[in-house]
Amino acid sequence: MARKGYWVAIVDIDHQEGYKDYIALNRHAFEKYGAGRCRTLWALFPSS
Repeated sequence: MARKGYWVAIVDIDHQEGYKDYIALNRHAFEKYGAGRCRTLWALFPSS
């Protein structure tokens, strides 16, 4: 059975001006799921 790997990160945004640009570029996703200064990020990696 193939196993998957995950990365999980909790990120606190310090550079608010740059984050405004990021929010503007990803507006649709943030309108649907919300956006805040503290973010929990995860990435899924399939097995090789």
